[in-house]
Amino acid sequence: MQRIVFKDTYDCADYVHDDYVLNDHHDILVVAKYDEIKTILCGLIHHGHEIEFAQLYDKEWNNYDYDMEYYLYLSEEGIDVSPAFGFKTDGFKKDTYLETFADKTYIHEDCNSAIIKYIKCDDIKEFAFTGDDECDCGDEDNGGLIHDYKSESVDISRSDDGEVCGFTKSWTESNDNGFTYHSSFSFFSDDIGEIRRMADIYDVVI
Repeated sequence: MQRIVFKDTYDCADYVHDDYVLNDHHDILVVAKYDEIKTILCGLIHHGHEIEFAQLYDKEWNNYDYDMEYYLYLSEEGIDVSPAFGFKTDGFKKDTYLETFADKTYIHEDCNSAIIKYIKCDDIKEFAFTGDDECDCGDEDNGGLIHDYKSESVDISRSDDGEVCGFTKSWTESNDNGFTYHSSFSFFSDDIGEIRRMADIYDVVI
């Protein structure tokens, strides 16, 4: 398997974006854990890609303890992010990785190699980073983020004791042909500072 080493997650997002554009918008799958997916998502948003659906959980949120991989799927419809593993307690028949497909796939080196057999793709590459980075996409005046959407709704989630534990924001966008597109982003964490930082990026008032 070919291995690519990026400077950081933004370098990875640039590479994925260029690959998507230069190869006639073939569907691309990125497989990584929470920290990497979160910052790659930020980078792709800065390139103008729209979110179709995204669901991220801080691994310590509400004792959910999800510390496994996520699928980030980039296609003509936009960006779709979801957990790569399904648990029986969440309604799946058994605890298992979820099957998916793409024209090209990038898998972070920290991912479980067992996930590969659940990905239908003939072009799979491993990637790694030379150093650590953090998402700072909220520090650039939200340039090119989600403000082309017309906001539909914001739902603030609270724990049993009334503390904010996450949010979901949904948008709708209509084009000149009369088509309407709906998108949503959800984020949950037991760290109120992290929630506020992500809320600022998506223009959500906590």
